[in-house]
Amino acid sequence: MRSASFPTKLENVPYPKEAISIFLHGFLQASKLYRDFYIIVILHMSGFLTVSYLKGITPVFRVGIAYFYTSFILFFSYFLVLTLLRYTKIRLKGTERPFLSLMQSYYSALRNGHRAGQFLNAYCIFIIAYTSFSIFKSTIPKLVPFYADPAIADLEHRLFFGQFPHELFGWVYQYEYLIVFLDALYLGWTAIIVIFAFYLSLKKDAKEQIRILYCYVFGLLVAGNILALLFSSVGPVFHGSFFAGIDAYDALNLTLNDIHARTSGVWAVVLQGLLLDAYSNADIPVSGISAMPSIHVYLAFLIAISFKKYGYTAFIIGFSYAILIFLGSFLLAWHYLLDGVVSIALVSIMWRLSSQLSIRAIHRAQNE
Repeated sequence: MRSASFPTKLENVPYPKEAISIFLHGFLQASKLYRDFYIIVILHMSGFLTVSYLKGITPVFRVGIAYFYTSFILFFSYFLVLTLLRYTKIRLKGTERPFLSLMQSYYSALRNGHRAGQFLNAYCIFIIAYTSFSIFKSTIPKLVPFYADPAIADLEHRLFFGQFPHELFGWVYQYEYLIVFLDALYLGWTAIIVIFAFYLSLKKDAKEQIRILYCYVFGLLVAGNILALLFSSVGPVFHGSFFAGIDAYDALNLTLNDIHARTSGVWAVVLQGLLLDAYSNADIPVSGISAMPSIHVYLAFLIAISFKKYGYTAFIIGFSYAILIFLGSFLLAWHYLLDGVVSIALVSIMWRLSSQLSIRAIHRAQNE
């Protein structure tokens, strides 16, 4: 028996021009809810560019532009996958003219102007905030030369009674493919964040969406840029390249290189080499050495916290992922353990503050 839930005649499909007009109106109306975020990003970028200009510094735009294009490529990749899945579902239902039915579903989405506008505004915030963050992060060493590593390393050494955190997990490096697994998770973080952005942009719960956006924007622009500027640091992997070498970090780098030589699976080693080369070579389209605090850990724990409302199982999955990212951050030599601890504290504080901020944003948008 064939489904009758979709039209089978072209004349039943609304005109694209009408749907797009409704969508644009909805986008402009929904943008009131996201006004604070646009203002924050504009002020952030304006302040950064002004300081750079006054100090005679040329910002490193290439990384931000690369992330901008990557976000769009991933966005359209996910959209294509969802389209194929939707089309397959329609075909399996036995619907006549499945392509026509698919177009009807998208036209219907466009005609729901507010929801479509809410989605596009939220995703735009994700992209422009991350682009602004990336440009600023890549320019940090030009604004404030790296200086904080010796103090952070010394503090960790004292806190752990004469050892460095990764030394307490020395047994992990005996299981080479466990390190490869951690590295794969860590490298896949960017794709996970873009998927999370896509998912969050589709949320119907505006309060929850705005709350997470506040945490996200704060994490990137305040923690990932301003605090990173104040505590300008390179992380354990580059410690010996910028400061007096520490035997424990040199041994860690050697261990990771040995594991990669045997397994070809620790790509952190390759990327770390590219980052170091890019520091002094403007032609390499990779940059962004910065350790304190860890945005990888911050956003991983933000995902875990946001999963809590979906039940115990979802929270455990999200929390497990966040813990693995935290462990990978210092076991793979990207960060000091304290970088991750500070990030966890920051996201916990911001999650509490963002509840009231999101309520105020919604009330203001409703009253305008």
